[in-house]
Amino acid sequence: MSAPGQQQGGRGSRVSLLRWLPAIAWMAAIFALSSISGLRVSDVDEVDRPIRALAHLASYAFLGALVLYALSGRARPTLRIVLLAFAITLLYGLSDEIHQSTVPNRSGRVEDLVIDALGAIIGLAIASALLARWAMRSSQHSTRRGGLR
Repeated sequence: MSAPGQQQGGRGSRVSLLRWLPAIAWMAAIFALSSISGLRVSDVDEVDRPIRALAHLASYAFLGALVLYALSGRARPTLRIVLLAFAITLLYGLSDEIHQSTVPNRSGRVEDLVIDALGAIIGLAIASALLARWAMRSSQHSTRRGGLR
């Protein structure tokens, strides 16, 4: 069964699948960085930790936005879609922390998962606002165009 407004099979489902490519590519980039043994920005912990925390925040904000776009396209996302995007992003963060715990000189940290969750919330809030604005502009544009006929 296809989502409302989508064709079953054919072009509509291909477009929906293509929307996942940026999110999957970003997940692959996170995985690749997580695979680097002993990855540090600095040997000074007071420098390394805040920069890594900021990297986690930004990475998962971006991932959350990409997952939301993959799920909703250019439509205004519903609360259900936003929560699903959050769950997917957070589950990926959890899997990343588990993965890091298997890499030499790396560890999975609950604190990093909390930072990932905060990043996801920020990214989802920004992406939701942008998609809602995009949907509103599209609606106004098609209403204006429809009135000209």
